[in-house]
Amino acid sequence: MFELREIRFYLIVFIFIIMLFGIPVSYYLSRSISKPIVDLMKFMRRAESGDLHVRYKEKREDEIGLLGRSFNTMLQKSAGAHACYRETGKTKA
Repeated sequence: MFELREIRFYLIVFIFIIMLFGIPVSYYLSRSISKPIVDLMKFMRRAESGDLHVRYKEKREDEIGLLGRSFNTMLQKSAGAHACYRETGKTKA
């Protein structure tokens, strides 16, 4: 009977320690994933409102960085096309 109580005590302590360290670690991991996505989303909203000169400047080597570089390329091409359109419109007028 004493052995069972001892096992239960150590099991509860072990679970408590895992939770004590697990919750902050999981919070940190989720923030490290979601914050760059939220930041990129803010840049996309600025571009959506017409600011074609905004750029994503973080140098990440993961999928979010790839998405940011693609976003920059897309905006660069859009700004170039927009400038070309304005020049073409001026020469015709």
